[in-house]
Amino acid sequence: MSVDWSGKRGRLRWSWLLWAIGALAWLMPALAATREGVPIVVERYVTAIGDDDLAALQRGALDARLQAEDPAAVTPPVGRTTWYRVQLVAEWVSPREPVLLITYANDMRVRAYGPPSYGGDEYSIYRADIGTLRTRRVLVVPLPQGWNAGTPLYLRVEAATAVTHQFIVTDRQSAYAAELTQARLDVLWPLLQLSLLLAGLVVLRPRSNNLGALYLGLTAAIAVAMACKSGLAFEYWPTRLLAPLGVRATALAATTVALFALALARAYLELPRWAPRLARGFIGCGGVLVAFVIACTLPLPDAWMMRITSALVGTALTLSWLAGVRAWRHRRPGAALFVLVWSPTLAVILLRMVYVLLQQPSPPLAGPLQAAALSVAALGMLHLLSQRLPRDAVASYGDVRHERDVLTGALSRGAGLARLRASFVAARTRQRPLSLISCDLGPHLRERRNGCARSEVDASLCALMAVLRAELRRNDGIVRAGDERLLAIASEADAGAARALAERIVRHIDAAALDLCGAPLASVLALGVASLGEDVRTPEEMLDRALADGEARRGSHAAAAARSAAPPRRA
Repeated sequence: MSVDWSGKRGRLRWSWLLWAIGALAWLMPALAATREGVPIVVERYVTAIGDDDLAALQRGALDARLQAEDPAAVTPPVGRTTWYRVQLVAEWVSPREPVLLITYANDMRVRAYGPPSYGGDEYSIYRADIGTLRTRRVLVVPLPQGWNAGTPLYLRVEAATAVTHQFIVTDRQSAYAAELTQARLDVLWPLLQLSLLLAGLVVLRPRSNNLGALYLGLTAAIAVAMACKSGLAFEYWPTRLLAPLGVRATALAATTVALFALALARAYLELPRWAPRLARGFIGCGGVLVAFVIACTLPLPDAWMMRITSALVGTALTLSWLAGVRAWRHRRPGAALFVLVWSPTLAVILLRMVYVLLQQPSPPLAGPLQAAALSVAALGMLHLLSQRLPRDAVASYGDVRHERDVLTGALSRGAGLARLRASFVAARTRQRPLSLISCDLGPHLRERRNGCARSEVDASLCALMAVLRAELRRNDGIVRAGDERLLAIASEADAGAARALAERIVRHIDAAALDLCGAPLASVLALGVASLGEDVRTPEEMLDRALADGEARRGSHAAAAARSAAPPRRA
C-alpha cells in the first residue's frame, strides 16, 4: 500500500511527524531515569598534581588545595589532568556491592586510587572488558564491599570536552536498572534515523540515484554519531570496532555526518551547473573532512581533536546553508525549503561549537535539541528528494530535453526516450496513470515490394504529426523514435482513455483522407497502446508492448479486410 505525501494530506503527515520529533526532544529529560544514591562528598584539587605526588596526596599533605564540588554538577577542566577525592558521608550498610557512577563519561578516562585493591586501574566506557552488568552510557567504578566513610577514593580524570557529570554512589543492581532504562530512551534517536534510512531505500531508489545514495549515507552517519555520543554504538557489532579510538570515534562519526551533508547539498543544489567555483570549494572542503576522518584514527590528543571536529562540522554546515541561500537568491527549485530544513541544525551546531571552543559545558537541552534538529533535517531532505526524484530520474534528460527533430518538430529519439523514462518514474512514484501510443509506418513499408519514395514517407510523417498535435493535450509529448515511427506520451491517461484517444486519432486520419504511398494511412498504420500497470516494470517494456500491440492490431485489421474482399464460396 502506497502513501501519498503530496497535497494537503501529505503536508498534514509531515507536520505531525515534525510535532512528534519536537515532543520527543522536549520529553526526553522528563522521561530520563532518576538515579538515587547515598550522600557523598566530592572535592577537587585546584592545582596541578603529578603522578609523583600520589603518596603525599594519600597522606593528606595536599588537602589545602581541595575545593568542594557539587556531586550533581562536576565539570573537569579540558585538556589537563585533574584529581578528585570522593568520600561517603555515612557508612555503607547495604549487602549489595557499591559502585561509583559517572554520567556522560564518553569524553573522559579515569584512574582510581585509594582502597588497598585500587592501585591506579583505568576505567573507561571504551574498555573491551567492561563486563555484563555495566552499560557503556555511564562509567562504572566498582567499590569494595567494606568501603566506609573514613576511606577516601582518589580519581585521576582526563577530559576531552567540557561536560557536566554526576557522581553517584549506589549499588550495582540499581545502577544497572537505571542505566538500562536510560539506554532504552537513548536508542530512540538512532532508531528514528534508521527508519528514515529504510524509508529512503523504498522511496529514493538509491541504486539508480546518486542523491538517494548520499541521503542513505547521511542518515546512517547520523545514527552512528548519535549512538557513539550515548555510548550505545560500542555495545554492538560492527560499530563497537570503533571503541579503541575512544572519544575520537565520536569525532569520526560527526565529521562523516558533515561530509555527507556537504556532498548532499552540492548534489541537490546542482552547484556544478550554475556555481562551478562554489562546487570546487565544496570539493576542497570535502577533502579536508576526509583527511580529518583519517586523522581520527591516529593517537592524537583528544581535547584538540574534539575542538577541531566542532569547528569543521560547524564550518561545513554553514557552507552548505550559505550555498542554499545563494541558490534561493538565484531562484533554484527547492532551495528555500532546503534553507528552512537545515536552519535548526545549523543554529544548534553553532551554539554547541561556541561552547566547545570556549571549553564551557553546553546547556542540558542542547543534546536533545541537536538530535531533534538532525532528525528534522533528515526528514525534510527525504521530503525534498522524494519531490525531486521524478524530475531527476534520468540525469541526461536535462541535457537533451530541448532537442527536436528537424522534419516533424517532435522530440528527438534521445530526448523522447529520456522524457518517457522520467514520466514513467514520476507516474510510478506518485501512483498516477500513464499511457504510450505508437504510430509506426515501418511494417507497411517493409511489406511493399516496389518500395516508396522518401519524400512520400516524410510527407506522411508530417501529416501524422499534425494529427497527433491536434488530438493530444498540450502537456503530452510526441517523439520521433525512428525513421518511420512516432510515439505519443499521454500523461494522466489510463488504459481506457488511451484506447479512446487512439480511436480518435484513427478517425481523424480517416476523415483527413491521409495516405501512405497510395494506401489509406488509417488502414496501414500500426497504432498500438500500452498503459502503466503493476506488470510493467520498465519504460522499455512499455514501449515494446505498444509496438507489439500496434502490429497485432494492424494484422487483425488486414485479415478482416482480406476476408471482406474475398469472393463468397460456392455452396
